Amino acid sequence: MRLILFGALALPWIQAIIFNSKIAGSSTRYIWAVLTHPQILVARLRNPQNLATVVAVMVGVHFLLWKAEKLRGFWHRGLFWIGLK
Repeated sequence: MRLILFGALALPWIQAIIFNSKIAGSSTRYIWAVLTHPQILVARLRNPQNLATVVAVMVGVHFLLWKAEKLRGFWHRGLFWIGLK
C-alpha cells in the first residue's frame, strides 16, 4: 500500500517542482489539488511518460525500503507513533 501512495505522490510532486518553481506556494496547492481529485491524477496517468515515472518511483522505493534497514526501522517507528502500526 505504501508503494502506491508514494507513487501517487511522486507524480504531482515532480510536476510541481518542474512547472511551478517560480510561484511561491503554488507547488503545495498543485499537489493537494491532484491528490484530492482522483480524476486529475487519472488524467495525468494516461500519459505513458507519467505512468513510467510512477512505476519507477514505486520500484525504487520498494528496493530502498527492502535493503535499507535503518530507513525501514525509521518508517515503522513513525507508523507506530502515529498509531498506524
